[in-house]
Amino acid sequence: MGFVDGDVTGCYFIDEGLSGISGMNLEGRAEAVKPDDMTTSDGSFPSRMPLLDNGNFYMADGDKFLPQIKSLAQNDAESIGAILQSKSTELSRFHFNVIFKDKDKELKSMTVDYGTVLNDSDIPKLTADGSEVPMWDKDVKSPIIRHTTFSAEYNKATTTISSGEEPPLMLAESVFADNTTLSLKEEDVDHVFDGYKNGKAYSFTLSKDAYDVIKVHIRDDKKKAAKIAVQIDGKWSMVDCTIDGSYAVFETAKPCKYVLLYKKISPIVPIVICGERLFC
Repeated sequence: MGFVDGDVTGCYFIDEGLSGISGMNLEGRAEAVKPDDMTTSDGSFPSRMPLLDNGNFYMADGDKFLPQIKSLAQNDAESIGAILQSKSTELSRFHFNVIFKDKDKELKSMTVDYGTVLNDSDIPKLTADGSEVPMWDKDVKSPIIRHTTFSAEYNKATTTISSGEEPPLMLAESVFADNTTLSLKEEDVDHVFDGYKNGKAYSFTLSKDAYDVIKVHIRDDKKKAAKIAVQIDGKWSMVDCTIDGSYAVFETAKPCKYVLLYKKISPIVPIVICGERLFC
């Protein structure tokens, strides 16, 4: 950072889809360069940055490096030369350190390239303790464009949320962040479940993931639901349920579409044998 007078040339910045720097249009004075075009690994200057030369800049080799300011990269001052050189080299490597911390404990660290989006397997799982729920202080799915430390933050937990009616059509029990909301939608399901008659069908979503298995209480005015058909990732399965007052209760690992199922009752058919009527 600093100030200059007069005409400035040889200015480049990382093209991240922005049209300028700090809201300024610098067309003709500074050029946006794609991240991969700003680095080399053989000590040569990037071809997309032709105004740089070895008079003022330095390119390291053996890794993926950005250009370095020569006076920093090759500083020979007696007391700070080694520190400046080390820091310049560290910052010019186009890799970034990612650290996950829970309070004072480091859970995981890794080095990634510019623009990497972390996979779910890269992100440590945080465990709720029943009264508080953890979450990361930054968006773990944003591209990594600088050294980043993710720290766990803890918020008050709640254990029951509802679909909002009075009395509620659906209740969900689990461990939730205290501002988690539940959205319930009535569905039409024509899938046939052998031996059962379809009742009402619903799907629900949560504004934030639950930290445990979800126990669903869905109102069943008939109080006779025998099973619940649950659809997760496009596949149907039948799970057990119990009746608790006016609600059918079942468990699911995550939000889903589901159908209340009632046992089919075989009709009574009269049969006449030798002049007598029997019912079967």
